[in-house]
Amino acid sequence: MYRLSETIEELSKKKAIGIDFRDVKAILAWDKAVGQAIAENTEPVKIIRGILYVKTKSPAWAQELKALSSDIISKLNKEVGKGVIKEIRLFHDSSFSKE
Repeated sequence: MYRLSETIEELSKKKAIGIDFRDVKAILAWDKAVGQAIAENTEPVKIIRGILYVKTKSPAWAQELKALSSDIISKLNKEVGKGVIKEIRLFHDSSFSKE
């Protein structure tokens, strides 16, 4: 029996079904990389060509994260592999709800 992390790792090497599983791994690593306070007020949405799109609870959170983005990128890439995340784009969503 394989662990999910092992399966994701193996699939990421093969780029099975056209999905780069390093992107999935980066989204799953978000909470660990940013910490509880930020995680509760943000949600990673998608990654396209190395750009991570993150929804924030308020414009203030988007501004705060903009200042921290290079550190967050470093932490995420440490988890998933150098160069996976190149940029973070933040946007406020007034309907933000993290359940």
